[in-house]
Amino acid sequence: MEMTTENDDAQAVVLEVPEGPRGKDKKLDMVSANATIEFMRANGLDKLVDAYGIHTYPWVDDPGTSKGAEGRQNRLAKYVLAQCQPEGSGNGKPCWITEWGFPASQDTTCSVPESHRITLIKETTDNFKPYLFQKKITGLFYYAWLDQQFGIYRCNSLTEAGKLALSPM
Repeated sequence: MEMTTENDDAQAVVLEVPEGPRGKDKKLDMVSANATIEFMRANGLDKLVDAYGIHTYPWVDDPGTSKGAEGRQNRLAKYVLAQCQPEGSGNGKPCWITEWGFPASQDTTCSVPESHRITLIKETTDNFKPYLFQKKITGLFYYAWLDQQFGIYRCNSLTEAGKLALSPM
């Protein structure tokens, strides 16, 4: 995870997993967004920032199934959005989701299959909506690299997934 304090926000890149050792290489370790924000709040973060900025790339397992959608929703709530609070709540700050997205098909043709990514975007925006209505999230930015893996612009036009990701909620 990366954490900085630039432009009045605290920035975290979040993996939706519990903290602790990663894989076979026990030298790799994770600290959750929750633990990082709690530590930084205990050391004065809320006096310095207007919001917590978080990058997250939700899991892509089982799109279109209740199991997959529920898993993504639960991981977002537990590992990504738990510290997000409405402005003035006294218990934290709102979050800006400053980067989120899903990989595209590795097919490099112009008519790339997007049904899974469209489903994932719909499910995830549905997961974000309650936080937006409660003002726990006050900024939501879909991030699309200009590449074949995460790009939403191909062959001189915005993809269907891109149109959905950038449409108003």
